[in-house]
Amino acid sequence: MLSNDGDLDRALRENERLLRELRDATEKYEAIRTSLSWKITGPLRKALDLLAPRKNHAAGPLLLNNENYRRWIEAYDKLTNADRTAIRTAIDNLKTRPLLSILVTIKDDPAPAILQTIQSIRRQLYREWELCLIDTASTAPHVARALASCGDDPRVRVFRRTNNEPFDITKGQYIATLDPGDMLAERELFEIAAELDAHPDTAILYTDEDELDPTGHRINPRFKTDWNPDLQQDPGKLQFKRAGNEPGPTRHIPCILCHSAKIAAQTPQQPPQLPNPAPKVSIIIPTRDRAELLERCIEGLINRTDYPAIEIIVVDNDSREAATKQLFTKYPIRVIPYPGEFNWAAMNNAAAKEATGEILLFLNNDTDVISPNWLSELAAQAIRPEIGAVGAKLLFADGTVQHAGIWLGPAGRVRHLLRLSQRNDPGYLGQLSLTRNLSAVTGACMAIRRNLFLDVNGFDESYPVSYNDLDLCLRLREKGHRIVWTPRAELYHLESASRGSSEWRWRKEEADHKRFSAKWQQQMEHDPYFNPNLDLIGEEKLALAFPPRFKKPWKLD
Repeated sequence: MLSNDGDLDRALRENERLLRELRDATEKYEAIRTSLSWKITGPLRKALDLLAPRKNHAAGPLLLNNENYRRWIEAYDKLTNADRTAIRTAIDNLKTRPLLSILVTIKDDPAPAILQTIQSIRRQLYREWELCLIDTASTAPHVARALASCGDDPRVRVFRRTNNEPFDITKGQYIATLDPGDMLAERELFEIAAELDAHPDTAILYTDEDELDPTGHRINPRFKTDWNPDLQQDPGKLQFKRAGNEPGPTRHIPCILCHSAKIAAQTPQQPPQLPNPAPKVSIIIPTRDRAELLERCIEGLINRTDYPAIEIIVVDNDSREAATKQLFTKYPIRVIPYPGEFNWAAMNNAAAKEATGEILLFLNNDTDVISPNWLSELAAQAIRPEIGAVGAKLLFADGTVQHAGIWLGPAGRVRHLLRLSQRNDPGYLGQLSLTRNLSAVTGACMAIRRNLFLDVNGFDESYPVSYNDLDLCLRLREKGHRIVWTPRAELYHLESASRGSSEWRWRKEEADHKRFSAKWQQQMEHDPYFNPNLDLIGEEKLALAFPPRFKKPWKLD
């Protein structure tokens, strides 16, 4: 039992020490794994692994790398004959069986690449498909032989084109394109058909994918989020689009169903532009003493922030130190007294009602500006009518990542994503370097339109310290607003340095966590912005989920 503040502080320091030791041990393991001796002994270890008794790994997540991905494939991504029988039964039970069209454009590509793509489609368990092979004036003799290998299969049609003019050749309700060398998992088209059968309003349907190395082994899995419009990235290699481009939702199947010989590069993001004139931003800072922290925060807002229209509101929770009182008169700020028990949610709500800005920015007093354009980035996102809350990239004093969004997982898991990553680390699939939608962001630096904040009744004051920010994000999402995190707005964050520590606060946070998890249990079972094939080791390392949190459509009963 933690009997006083000193005990809790010691426990927190010990926790940080253990986290550092875990990080050091992980780095040492990675150094060993990439060493020459490890590579030399690789064939021997693989042989021993093959001789070892086969059993599924069930001890928890494993670090995301190609070696562990091979283990994951063996455990969870191989079809058995029983699976194939169950899939054929599931196909028989589909209410609809849409014709799926696949287009492959060929120009003197290697024969093995052409053949492996054709063969992967002809091996599909779902039979309602057509393959349109478009020969763009190829001259290599092997191309004609490869195309002729399709025999008399009426579902395979060959077209020849000598110019770039588009032409309509498909008959299917949904259409996808592949490159020579790409391969489909044999259950791919069944999973597409099953999803379309369950959701016939779908306009675009995409899947996860991986790459094939020169020896044909699967590497570099791309486990994506559900549709993430602010990510501004193409859904991926294999996506089926409804013929006629009729509008409708975009859906995602979180399974590796396409094995690609080549992954397209990410396209640059186009951030939204701040309107002119820029909307006024009310920056709300709760505080209690710690004048040195607060002054650094305010000085950064006034002297190191390039934004034309701000007001600074400090909500004072019984500050007693003379330095703090003096600070309140030193800068052009408004001070709103909030006496009594600390309640972060209530303090911010009180200030929001008195704010005059079109945008509210909730900001901890232990933050510090890094670059002058950070507020413009947040305001440009927050002013968009479809956006709810906007969060920033927060860094510890040593430059490592403190906040890059939050994963809400099953069993009440609330995790900061990739905490302690290096500042310039792009992250897995750009997680740390690309603007994206998330389920929640921290209230330590959160922007939101004032009228929207008041419409949803602000922060829930029954969460006085923690989970009020996450609860707000989920309520905003319930009303159809997206949550955005942007790496273009960076600040340092010392993480509650002025709040102090107490056993009361620790126990209150535990109780609030249980209540929050019970309230949002359904949403936490499936976070659409964190792939169910992924997991986290602590909050620092991305891992493969053993087992995945996704039921296969032929095993739903």
